Amino acid sequence: MMGARETLPDSFWKQNQPVENLLQKAAAGGNSQEKKTIFRKIQEFLILDDLESLGSHIETIEATNKHQARFLAHLSTVLQSIGVGSVTTACLENYTRIIVTAVDPDTRPHEDAMLVAHYCRLLDEEAASGLYSQLLVNLSCMNQIHRQKLIDLANEAGLCISSITKQAAVSMQQTKSGETDLDALEILLANKDLSSSFNIACSLIKNMIVMRKDEAARIAVKKMEEAGADDIKKNEPFVAIRAHLEAMDMFSKWSRLFNSSTPEDIQEITSGLTFVQRVSIETRNEQKRSDMLKAARELQSIATRIDQKVVQILTSNAEWFDNDAKSVIIPLLVVASMKAQLGSNLPEKAIKTVNLLMSSKFGLFQFLNTQTARSVLDLAAEANSMILVNKNKK
Repeated sequence: MMGARETLPDSFWKQNQPVENLLQKAAAGGNSQEKKTIFRKIQEFLILDDLESLGSHIETIEATNKHQARFLAHLSTVLQSIGVGSVTTACLENYTRIIVTAVDPDTRPHEDAMLVAHYCRLLDEEAASGLYSQLLVNLSCMNQIHRQKLIDLANEAGLCISSITKQAAVSMQQTKSGETDLDALEILLANKDLSSSFNIACSLIKNMIVMRKDEAARIAVKKMEEAGADDIKKNEPFVAIRAHLEAMDMFSKWSRLFNSSTPEDIQEITSGLTFVQRVSIETRNEQKRSDMLKAARELQSIATRIDQKVVQILTSNAEWFDNDAKSVIIPLLVVASMKAQLGSNLPEKAIKTVNLLMSSKFGLFQFLNTQTARSVLDLAAEANSMILVNKNKK
């Protein structure tokens, strides 16, 4: 049986002090290392049950390592969950950024991506999209299967895939010097909504063309076709890009045919040949003439199609055809087209190309450098000479 209730001695009441005073004394004592830790002040607010002040305080702390950042992120999440109004998502955003910055494609990238996706779903859309898009950029060296897995994680977390993929593609376009434009396009197309990212996609392919990465550009065009680029309204930029690549492919085909169809000498039939020999030579000569005529017609057909593509591109006002693109594409197209016209005995078309190039309506001549301007002038002079020769033959 408990003893009778006794009154505490006066000495107890003299020593009894408010918690605040005890905390002040504790803060005054202790070693310097204890005073530097972020946890001591946090403990004080918890002891005082002052969660609003705690929420404000943790957002002023600069975490010195990943572990502190994780602790602050989790603490802020707990405080938010119980309705503490003074705490924001700053700590959570900071920790998420640390994970994104340190992510390594060779060391548990999917685990890190799962964490980032989980934390991003607790942030506002702008912050979440920015952080997750940077994660995609930092892991862009991974193959398409892994990149799609990253997109799926974001989708499962309810993040805005369209915003994320656009930001990632633009960031890669600006920071990777065109080296990963095809990867950026694949990320961009992962949002399954080409209409909302059409202009960015065209800009990526333009970069490939400007950097003379035509094979990558062809692959990109194929991916765009599969994604439905032909069904997009106002898709002139894509049509012009494809026309450029088709024109260059046609010129390559024309060059191969031109180089392989060198006119063969027609063998002369002399009086000393037998009847059988004469017939044999005439048959071979006729076949040579037929082959030469067929090759000439094919060369003219290809050259005409090249001319149509070039006119389509040079008269295009699509946004993708900016000054960077013009400075690369115009010299390539004009010189290639004129060579094809002259090699196919179509000098009039070559002159029309020059007239289009020099037209003040489009102002394209300013994008020729000294070397290409000289090439165009030489080809124009050759075209005029051919026209005169052809007239004299009639």
